[in-house]
Amino acid sequence: MAGRDVHSQIVYFSQNDKFKAEKPYTTAFSVADRPGAIPSNHDFDPRDMVIHDVRKHGHFDLNTAGFQFMKHNTSLTREDFDSIDIVEDRYYAEINDFVQKNLPQYSTVAFLEYEIRKRSEHFPQAPGAETTHAQPLTLPHVDYTPDHAVRRLEKALGGQHQELLEQPFEVLKQVHHLNGRTRLRLIILSIWRLLKGPNNDWPLALCDYRTVNPERDSLTNDILFREEAGENILLKYNGAHQWYYMSDQDVDDVIVFRNADTDSPNSARAWHASFINSGAGSGQSFVRESIEVRVAAFT
Repeated sequence: MAGRDVHSQIVYFSQNDKFKAEKPYTTAFSVADRPGAIPSNHDFDPRDMVIHDVRKHGHFDLNTAGFQFMKHNTSLTREDFDSIDIVEDRYYAEINDFVQKNLPQYSTVAFLEYEIRKRSEHFPQAPGAETTHAQPLTLPHVDYTPDHAVRRLEKALGGQHQELLEQPFEVLKQVHHLNGRTRLRLIILSIWRLLKGPNNDWPLALCDYRTVNPERDSLTNDILFREEAGENILLKYNGAHQWYYMSDQDVDDVIVFRNADTDSPNSARAWHASFINSGAGSGQSFVRESIEVRVAAFT
Protein backbone atom coordinates (compact mmCIF):
# COMPACT_ATOMS: atom_id res chain seq x y z
CA MET A 1 0.00 0.00 0.00
CA ALA A 2 1.55 3.31 -1.09
CA GLY A 3 2.00 5.94 1.56
CA ARG A 4 0.58 9.45 1.44
CA ASP A 5 2.27 12.38 3.17
CA VAL A 6 -0.18 15.16 4.03
CA HIS A 7 0.14 18.93 4.26
CA SER A 8 -2.07 20.03 7.14
CA GLN A 9 -2.16 22.22 10.21
CA ILE A 10 -0.90 21.37 13.67
CA VAL A 11 -2.41 23.67 16.30
CA TYR A 12 0.54 24.23 18.64
CA PHE A 13 0.37 26.02 21.96
CA SER A 14 1.31 29.68 21.93
CA GLN A 15 4.86 30.95 22.52
CA ASN A 16 3.42 34.08 24.17
CA ASP A 17 5.81 35.41 26.84
CA LYS A 18 2.96 35.64 29.34
CA PHE A 19 3.28 31.90 29.91
CA LYS A 20 6.74 32.39 31.37
CA ALA A 21 4.95 33.75 34.45
CA GLU A 22 1.45 32.28 34.06
CA LYS A 23 0.77 28.56 33.96
CA PRO A 24 -1.62 27.39 31.23
CA TYR A 25 -4.90 25.93 32.42
CA THR A 26 -8.23 24.77 31.09
CA THR A 27 -11.43 23.60 32.76
CA ALA A 28 -13.15 20.31 31.98
CA PHE A 29 -16.57 21.63 33.03
CA SER A 30 -18.74 24.65 32.32
CA VAL A 31 -18.08 27.77 34.40
CA ALA A 32 -21.03 29.68 32.93
CA ASP A 33 -22.69 29.77 36.36
CA ARG A 34 -19.68 31.50 37.94
CA PRO A 35 -19.60 35.23 37.17
CA GLY A 36 -16.20 36.39 35.94
CA ALA A 37 -14.75 32.88 35.67
CA ILE A 38 -12.54 32.27 32.64
CA PRO A 39 -12.62 28.64 31.46
CA SER A 40 -9.12 28.70 29.95
CA ASN A 41 -6.14 31.00 29.41
CA HIS A 42 -4.90 29.12 26.34
CA ASP A 43 -3.47 30.80 23.24
CA PHE A 44 -2.72 28.88 20.06
CA ASP A 45 -0.14 28.92 17.30
CA PRO A 46 -1.39 27.01 14.19
CA ARG A 47 1.40 25.93 11.84
CA ASP A 48 1.37 24.30 8.43
CA MET A 49 3.30 21.05 8.66
CA VAL A 50 4.02 17.96 6.60
CA ILE A 51 2.60 14.89 8.32
CA HIS A 52 4.45 11.85 7.07
CA ASP A 53 2.83 8.50 6.40
CA VAL A 54 4.47 5.67 8.35
CA ARG A 55 3.66 3.35 5.46
CA LYS A 56 6.50 4.95 3.48
CA HIS A 57 8.83 5.99 6.30
CA GLY A 58 9.62 2.72 8.01
CA HIS A 59 9.49 1.41 11.58
CA PHE A 60 9.26 3.53 14.74
CA ASP A 61 10.25 2.27 18.18
CA LEU A 62 8.56 3.09 21.47
CA ASN A 63 11.90 3.65 23.22
CA THR A 64 13.28 6.13 20.68
CA ALA A 65 10.37 7.78 18.88
CA GLY A 66 7.94 7.45 21.81
CA PHE A 67 5.41 5.50 19.73
CA GLN A 68 5.08 2.30 17.76
CA PHE A 69 2.53 0.95 15.26
CA MET A 70 1.64 -2.68 15.90
CA LYS A 71 -0.94 -5.27 14.90
CA HIS A 72 -3.64 -6.54 17.23
CA ASN A 73 -6.97 -8.22 16.55
CA THR A 74 -9.86 -7.83 18.96
CA SER A 75 -12.86 -10.10 19.42
CA LEU A 76 -15.09 -7.09 20.16
CA THR A 77 -17.50 -5.71 17.59
CA ARG A 78 -17.93 -1.98 17.10
CA GLU A 79 -21.18 -2.16 19.09
CA ASP A 80 -19.44 -3.98 21.97
CA PHE A 81 -17.36 -0.88 22.68
CA ASP A 82 -20.55 0.95 23.74
CA SER A 83 -20.71 -1.30 26.81
CA ILE A 84 -18.55 -0.30 29.78
CA ASP A 85 -18.80 -3.83 31.19
CA ILE A 86 -17.62 -5.47 27.96
CA VAL A 87 -14.73 -3.04 27.56
CA GLU A 88 -13.55 -3.41 31.16
CA ASP A 89 -14.00 -7.18 31.19
CA ARG A 90 -13.14 -8.51 27.74
CA TYR A 91 -11.18 -5.70 26.08
CA TYR A 92 -9.01 -4.97 29.12
CA ALA A 93 -8.13 -8.68 29.24
CA GLU A 94 -7.18 -8.60 25.56
CA ILE A 95 -5.00 -5.52 26.06
CA ASN A 96 -3.31 -7.09 29.08
CA ASP A 97 -2.44 -10.14 26.97
CA PHE A 98 -1.26 -7.89 24.14
CA VAL A 99 1.11 -5.96 26.41
CA GLN A 100 2.46 -9.11 28.06
CA LYS A 101 3.12 -10.73 24.67
CA ASN A 102 4.50 -7.75 22.74
CA LEU A 103 6.08 -5.70 25.53
CA PRO A 104 7.38 -8.38 27.92
CA GLN A 105 9.61 -5.90 29.77
CA TYR A 106 6.49 -4.84 31.68
CA SER A 107 5.80 -7.34 34.44
CA THR A 108 2.56 -5.81 35.74
CA VAL A 109 -0.17 -3.74 34.10
CA ALA A 110 -2.86 -1.68 35.85
CA PHE A 111 -5.69 -0.06 33.90
CA LEU A 112 -6.27 3.63 34.53
CA GLU A 113 -9.09 4.59 32.17
CA TYR A 114 -10.30 4.51 28.61
CA GLU A 115 -11.88 7.07 26.31
CA ILE A 116 -13.97 6.62 23.20
CA ARG A 117 -14.09 9.45 20.70
CA LYS A 118 -16.75 9.61 17.99
CA ARG A 119 -16.39 12.66 15.80
CA SER A 120 -19.56 14.66 15.39
CA GLU A 121 -20.39 15.60 11.82
CA HIS A 122 -20.43 19.19 13.13
CA PHE A 123 -16.85 19.03 14.42
CA PRO A 124 -14.94 21.33 14.26
CA GLN A 125 -17.36 23.86 12.77
CA ALA A 126 -19.47 24.16 15.94
CA PRO A 127 -17.10 24.39 18.93
CA GLY A 128 -18.83 23.93 22.26
CA ALA A 129 -21.83 22.14 20.74
CA GLU A 130 -23.24 19.32 22.81
CA THR A 131 -22.06 15.88 21.65
CA THR A 132 -22.63 12.31 22.77
CA HIS A 133 -18.90 11.47 22.86
CA ALA A 134 -15.54 13.18 23.26
CA GLN A 135 -14.24 14.79 20.07
CA PRO A 136 -10.78 14.60 18.46
CA LEU A 137 -8.17 16.77 20.18
CA THR A 138 -6.19 19.09 17.91
CA LEU A 139 -3.79 20.51 20.53
CA PRO A 140 -0.56 18.45 20.75
CA HIS A 141 -0.20 17.03 24.24
CA VAL A 142 1.19 14.26 26.41
CA ASP A 143 -1.60 12.96 28.65
CA TYR A 144 0.21 13.04 32.01
CA THR A 145 3.11 14.58 33.82
CA PRO A 146 4.95 12.01 36.01
CA ASP A 147 3.41 13.52 39.17
CA HIS A 148 -0.11 13.39 37.76
CA ALA A 149 0.51 9.82 36.58
CA VAL A 150 1.16 8.77 40.18
CA ARG A 151 -2.00 10.51 41.44
CA ARG A 152 -4.08 9.03 38.64
CA LEU A 153 -2.82 5.52 39.39
CA GLU A 154 -3.58 5.87 43.08
CA LYS A 155 -7.14 6.92 42.24
CA ALA A 156 -7.60 4.11 39.72
CA LEU A 157 -6.33 1.40 42.06
CA GLY A 158 -8.70 2.48 44.78
CA GLY A 159 -11.65 1.24 42.74
CA GLN A 160 -10.22 -1.92 41.21
CA HIS A 161 -10.64 -5.52 42.30
CA GLN A 162 -8.75 -7.02 45.21
CA GLU A 163 -6.69 -9.32 42.99
CA LEU A 164 -5.03 -6.27 41.41
CA LEU A 165 -3.84 -5.18 44.82
CA GLU A 166 -2.11 -8.53 45.26
CA GLN A 167 0.09 -8.09 42.17
CA PRO A 168 3.90 -7.94 42.57
CA PHE A 169 5.44 -4.88 44.26
CA GLU A 170 2.36 -4.34 46.48
CA VAL A 171 1.47 -1.58 44.04
CA LEU A 172 -1.10 0.28 46.09
CA LYS A 173 1.05 0.38 49.24
CA GLN A 174 4.06 1.71 47.36
CA VAL A 175 2.41 4.15 44.98
CA HIS A 176 3.00 7.13 47.28
CA HIS A 177 6.73 6.38 47.17
CA LEU A 178 7.05 6.51 43.40
CA ASN A 179 8.67 9.95 43.17
CA GLY A 180 12.29 9.09 43.84
CA ARG A 181 11.81 7.21 47.09
CA THR A 182 11.72 3.68 45.69
CA ARG A 183 13.08 1.73 42.73
CA LEU A 184 9.56 0.93 41.51
CA ARG A 185 9.24 2.36 38.00
CA LEU A 186 5.89 3.49 36.59
CA ILE A 187 5.35 4.00 32.87
CA ILE A 188 2.08 5.25 31.40
CA LEU A 189 1.22 3.81 28.00
CA SER A 190 -1.71 4.44 25.69
CA ILE A 191 -3.06 1.80 23.34
CA TRP A 192 -5.05 3.55 20.60
CA ARG A 193 -7.18 1.92 17.92
CA LEU A 194 -10.00 2.68 15.52
CA LEU A 195 -13.47 1.17 15.86
CA LYS A 196 -14.14 1.48 12.11
CA GLY A 197 -11.79 1.38 9.19
CA PRO A 198 -9.95 1.88 6.97
CA ASN A 199 -9.96 5.44 8.24
CA ASN A 200 -8.54 8.74 6.97
CA ASP A 201 -10.95 11.06 8.79
CA TRP A 202 -9.18 13.21 11.41
CA PRO A 203 -6.40 10.65 11.98
CA LEU A 204 -4.02 10.72 14.93
CA ALA A 205 -0.59 12.28 14.34
CA LEU A 206 2.40 11.67 16.62
CA CYS A 207 5.59 13.69 16.91
CA ASP A 208 8.88 11.78 16.78
CA TYR A 209 10.47 12.39 20.19
CA ARG A 210 13.92 12.56 18.61
CA THR A 211 12.88 15.84 16.95
CA VAL A 212 11.60 17.45 20.17
CA ASN A 213 13.62 19.66 22.51
CA PRO A 214 11.65 18.99 25.73
CA GLU A 215 13.19 21.85 27.69
CA ARG A 216 12.41 24.45 25.02
CA ASP A 217 9.31 23.03 23.34
CA SER A 218 7.13 21.81 26.22
CA LEU A 219 5.24 23.31 29.12
CA THR A 220 2.94 21.85 31.76
CA ASN A 221 -0.77 22.58 31.78
CA ASP A 222 -3.39 22.28 34.52
CA ILE A 223 -6.69 20.55 33.73
CA LEU A 224 -9.30 21.59 36.26
CA PHE A 225 -12.13 19.21 37.12
CA ARG A 226 -14.88 19.91 39.63
CA GLU A 227 -13.31 17.72 42.32
CA GLU A 228 -9.61 17.63 41.39
CA ALA A 229 -6.87 18.95 39.14
CA GLY A 230 -4.89 17.05 36.53
CA GLU A 231 -1.74 17.99 34.69
CA ASN A 232 -0.52 17.26 31.17
CA ILE A 233 2.23 18.60 28.89
CA LEU A 234 1.63 20.81 25.85
CA LEU A 235 3.91 21.45 22.87
CA LYS A 236 5.19 24.67 21.29
CA TYR A 237 6.27 24.94 17.68
CA ASN A 238 9.74 23.90 16.62
CA GLY A 239 10.63 23.70 12.93
CA ALA A 240 12.57 20.50 13.60
CA HIS A 241 9.46 18.54 14.59
CA GLN A 242 8.60 15.53 12.45
CA TRP A 243 5.00 14.30 12.53
CA TYR A 244 3.68 10.87 11.49
CA TYR A 245 0.35 9.13 10.94
CA MET A 246 -0.92 6.01 9.15
CA SER A 247 -3.02 6.35 6.00
CA ASP A 248 -5.97 3.96 5.65
CA GLN A 249 -5.51 2.89 9.26
CA ASP A 250 -7.66 -0.15 9.98
CA VAL A 251 -9.11 -1.62 13.17
CA ASP A 252 -6.17 -3.99 13.64
CA ASP A 253 -3.58 -1.18 13.32
CA VAL A 254 -2.84 -0.28 16.94
CA ILE A 255 -0.71 2.65 18.10
CA VAL A 256 1.18 2.24 21.37
CA PHE A 257 2.69 5.41 22.79
CA ARG A 258 4.31 6.53 26.03
CA ASN A 259 2.94 9.37 28.16
CA ALA A 260 5.10 9.33 31.29
CA ASP A 261 8.02 7.60 32.99
CA THR A 262 8.64 8.25 36.69
CA ASP A 263 12.24 7.02 36.44
CA SER A 264 13.22 9.29 33.59
CA PRO A 265 11.10 12.40 32.85
CA ASN A 266 13.02 12.84 29.58
CA SER A 267 12.52 9.30 28.25
CA ALA A 268 10.83 9.12 24.85
CA ARG A 269 7.21 10.28 24.94
CA ALA A 270 4.73 10.99 22.15
CA TRP A 271 3.01 14.33 21.80
CA HIS A 272 -0.07 13.59 19.74
CA ALA A 273 -2.95 15.42 18.09
CA SER A 274 -5.63 14.89 15.47
CA PHE A 275 -5.50 16.76 12.18
CA ILE A 276 -7.77 17.38 9.23
CA ASN A 277 -6.97 15.16 6.27
CA SER A 278 -8.80 17.18 3.65
CA GLY A 279 -7.68 15.01 0.73
CA ALA A 280 -8.24 11.35 1.56
CA GLY A 281 -10.57 11.95 4.49
CA SER A 282 -13.13 13.99 2.54
CA GLY A 283 -14.29 11.02 0.47
CA GLN A 284 -14.89 8.73 3.44
CA SER A 285 -18.47 7.65 4.13
CA PHE A 286 -18.13 7.49 7.94
CA VAL A 287 -16.58 9.65 10.65
CA ARG A 288 -13.72 8.62 12.92
CA GLU A 289 -14.44 6.48 15.95
CA SER A 290 -11.59 5.43 18.24
CA ILE A 291 -10.75 4.08 21.67
CA GLU A 292 -7.69 4.90 23.77
CA VAL A 293 -6.85 2.75 26.78
CA ARG A 294 -4.34 4.16 29.27
CA VAL A 295 -2.40 1.71 31.40
CA ALA A 296 0.24 1.90 34.09
CA ALA A 297 3.04 -0.52 33.22
CA PHE A 298 5.64 -1.60 35.76
CA THR A 299 9.13 -2.91 34.99
